[in-house]
Amino acid sequence: LYEKCPTIDSLVDKLSQICKYDRFRCALRKVNGLWTFVETNGIDIRRDHISESYVNNESELFANIESIVRSDLKGYNQIPLWHVHCIHNNGSGSSSLVIRVHHVIGDGISLVGTLMPLFTDISTGLPIENDIPAKMRSAESSIPKPSVFALIKAAFEVLYLTISPYDSDIKFTFPNKSKLVMTPNRKIVLLPTLKLEFIKELKNKANVTVNDILLSCLTGAIVKYCEHFNDPIIHSPSIVNRALQPVAFPRSPDTLHDSQQALINKWAFMSCPLALRAANAKDRLLETNKFTKVSKFSPNSYVQLWIQTNIMPHMPLFIQKQGAYDLVSRHSLIFSNVPGPEQLLSFCNEKLIGVQVIFENIIPQVISVSYGGLIFTNLNIDTDLTVDSDKLIPDYFLQELNELASAYGFHVNENDIVNRVKD
Repeated sequence: LYEKCPTIDSLVDKLSQICKYDRFRCALRKVNGLWTFVETNGIDIRRDHISESYVNNESELFANIESIVRSDLKGYNQIPLWHVHCIHNNGSGSSSLVIRVHHVIGDGISLVGTLMPLFTDISTGLPIENDIPAKMRSAESSIPKPSVFALIKAAFEVLYLTISPYDSDIKFTFPNKSKLVMTPNRKIVLLPTLKLEFIKELKNKANVTVNDILLSCLTGAIVKYCEHFNDPIIHSPSIVNRALQPVAFPRSPDTLHDSQQALINKWAFMSCPLALRAANAKDRLLETNKFTKVSKFSPNSYVQLWIQTNIMPHMPLFIQKQGAYDLVSRHSLIFSNVPGPEQLLSFCNEKLIGVQVIFENIIPQVISVSYGGLIFTNLNIDTDLTVDSDKLIPDYFLQELNELASAYGFHVNENDIVNRVKD
């Protein structure tokens, strides 16, 4: 989000820098039956990778973004699968650059590593360092080497996820989970934008992580949403609902600087139980944190990465697709929290005032990203299937955060919440 969009000339000049990476300049084509990145005969950024549109307020802005997200990227087999939509707001509120990159090009860590150098630190005037957080590298080295028995157990648990029982059919989840399809009526639901400093103070007092707080508040919002509709299942002792959390694996700084190795997909899903049965917000947070602590030392995500890297590519395509479908459809939502730069940035000499990472999926998807001392979160969901979720979930999320803060002696002030949507 920007106060105004950069000029097209400045965009073309800046985006030409990412074409040094092979996947940003190659088309995806089938070669001998295998999908392969193939060099094209030149790349025309202005013609093929930039478009413009105009709106009158932020409500129209996000409606425009929803329309963009629903549409397919154009140019399969012909041009690289990325595009920048420049949305100019002629009225109140912010404008936006929607940077769309097909997931086949790379995962979040890859894209952060390759796109961040295009941005400038406002305080220093220097480009952002092309690196991954040191915490990710140190976290990998802190995981103890698992025993053979632990690896075998992890393999069974990972494979079982694709045949495990479907999550409980609560009011928040989509019905007919065994026959899920990609419905067209998805909406971007903006959750409250939070001050990162406040969330860090709360997590330090509770001795948990920022991720724990965000996921537990979302879980509490789901409970309150179901209670609003008198859902009889939400308080059932047998209720089981889970979230899938993408786990990105560290890679060396040398890899992130390599034009042929920087863009990869090196991540796996971790299945996380939602603490729906907890008695209150504090218990919900502690239950969420309890699982997080155990999962940090679990080999499951590494085993899943090994399976999807070394076994699945050799399976028939229909088995690969069915495996992914069975894994996702059995869960209630996908939740991701991405730590971003704390300093304020500019892009093409325009100040970046906010960030939203949006991904449409077959089940509801929530993505949080921190930037400039704020945490931006959105829920992508079909509001026809989950009635009034766009109105209720943000309010219940904030209500759960208030209850959680009160349990630890904090109070959520107006200054801790930032409302950026202007009609």
